[in-house]
Amino acid sequence: MHCVRRLNDGKGVTLLDIKNKMTQANVSRVELSLEEVSQLVETLVYDYHIEKFEDDNDETKYLAARRITTMCDFKWWDALSPDFHFRAIKFEDGVTLAPHEPHHHTA
Repeated sequence: MHCVRRLNDGKGVTLLDIKNKMTQANVSRVELSLEEVSQLVETLVYDYHIEKFEDDNDETKYLAARRITTMCDFKWWDALSPDFHFRAIKFEDGVTLAPHEPHHHTA
């Protein structure tokens, strides 16, 4: 993470850049191969800590991930109908919800 953040000048860093910085900083007691560094970096990609992209030369580069929020100001029932609590609603699968009937969230 620190290698990607410190080397990142807004254009992204390559896997080789990260490996060289890790070697220079003595991150590991043993020298890591490029494939081992790749596995570490891919884990950070899958955990959304860094982003992976290809530049104009089709070279894979990495950037620190941007923060994203999924918060919104509307309730799920507002998307169904503005008068959801005052009338019955029949869904496509045949389920009908009556006004003021308890509505449970499903995952």
